[in-house]
This record gives sequence, structure tokens and C-alpha cells, in this order.
Amino acid sequence: MSRVAWVTDPHLDHASPEALETFQGELLEARVTGVIVTGDIAESIGLQRYLDWFREHCRGDLWFCLGNHDFYYDSIDRVRATAAAWARETASYYLNIAEPMEMAPGVGLVGHDGWADGRTPSYERSLVFMHDSRLIADFAGQDKLTRWETMKRLADESANWIEQQIVRAAERWRTIYVATHVPPYREACWYNGEISDDHWAPHFTNVAFGERLIELADRFPQHRFHVLCGHTHGGGSYSPQANLTVETGAAEYGSPRVTRILEW
Repeated sequence: MSRVAWVTDPHLDHASPEALETFQGELLEARVTGVIVTGDIAESIGLQRYLDWFREHCRGDLWFCLGNHDFYYDSIDRVRATAAAWARETASYYLNIAEPMEMAPGVGLVGHDGWADGRTPSYERSLVFMHDSRLIADFAGQDKLTRWETMKRLADESANWIEQQIVRAAERWRTIYVATHVPPYREACWYNGEISDDHWAPHFTNVAFGERLIELADRFPQHRFHVLCGHTHGGGSYSPQANLTVETGAAEYGSPRVTRILEW
């Protein structure tokens, strides 16, 4: 049996030494064969340090994607290049560049960072100003509509990547897990037990990714797709159709924890 810990939004740079020790103990006690992390590991300045922390304290393989906070104080391309180089050096798996991987007989894993694309319900009417807009180099200095174009481009790139990977994975496995940071549907944008309102939803949803998943679930009706995501810090699940389920993991700043244990 394969036993894997899923962790989302640990924000390890916000955790005290005591909280890190508690989290380390939880990972060891879980006796897992690997860990999947779906983004927001640490801000870019500390990202490699905390990737090293995971590598040191996690038994087995490490699969990960990045979240928006991982790019703070740098550019998206530079941070992704750093993550890719680190993954190659440590025999870990950054899902933006990794091949589809077998987790257990009949079960595969693919993934991508993803990005919120502002396509639901109305980015232009949203009054939310995300820290991304001033702390990530790709957005700094851009006006609102120019930022939106960048968001949509990043989301579209993630949708194109995941389509390629799922098509390849579907040739080998009937159950496919998809790890990403941003929920692909508004109905999966949970916070405090409720769905995000009209102002937050544009910044919490990757519509392009979700639409592509629906197309692929229709294309492969005999397959089952399980999406693991985070970003909103609220937990919940949503199934847009019978063979596609999205699980959004809860998180709390300063208290990293195992989101769920996956067993196959």
C-alpha cells in the first residue's frame, strides 16, 4: 500500500520553531512513503531553505507545486527556474516540469502551479487588491487591467500543461490525481465554511484550468480525476461531475499541518 501525505499552504516561514517541530513530528508519525505539497511553501527568499526542510524531514518522495506566496519578492520565471534546479539536484519532483508519475498501481499524479485568472464573476468589479500586485515582479507597476492579462496568460499556460499531462497519464492509469495551488472552480473556493464572495472569487479561481478539466473528464469518462488544491485556506470539496472531484485544503498561518493522508 502507498501512503502519501498531502500538505497545502504550510507557509513555513510564518511558523515558529515550536510549530515546525510539531509539524515535523506529525510527518514522521504519519509513516508515509512521500509528500505532495500544493504551494505556498515560503516566500521566495526562504523557498530553497524550506524545500530543504521538507527534503530533510520527509520520508520518501517529494512532489510539489508553487503558490503565489512562493514568488513574493522575485519574478515568476526566476523562482520557477530555482525550483526546477533544486528538484533536479535533490531527486524531487516539481510538477511544472515533471513527467506523469505512478503513485500506486492504476493511480497517477500530474500537476502545475496554476494561477487565478479573474474570469469569475467579474475581475473588473472586484475591490480586492492582492499583495501579489506589489510583491511579485511580474505584476509590480502594472495597472489593474494589465495585471489581469498577465493572470489570464499564466492560467492559460497551466491549463495547456495539464491537458498534455492528463492525456499522457490517461494512457497508463484510470485514477489520476491533479495537484495545483488555485481552486479550478468558484464552488471550490472555501473560506470559513462558505464560498468566496464576488470580490474574492476572481483572485481565488483558475477558470481556464477548471474548464479544461471538464473537457478532459468528458473525454475520458471511464477515468476518475481527483484535484488537490489550496490557496483560500478554507477546506471543502466539490464535484462538478461524477468522475471529477476537487478537494480544497484548509490552512492556518503559523500552524503547518498534514492536510490529509492519501492511501492506495
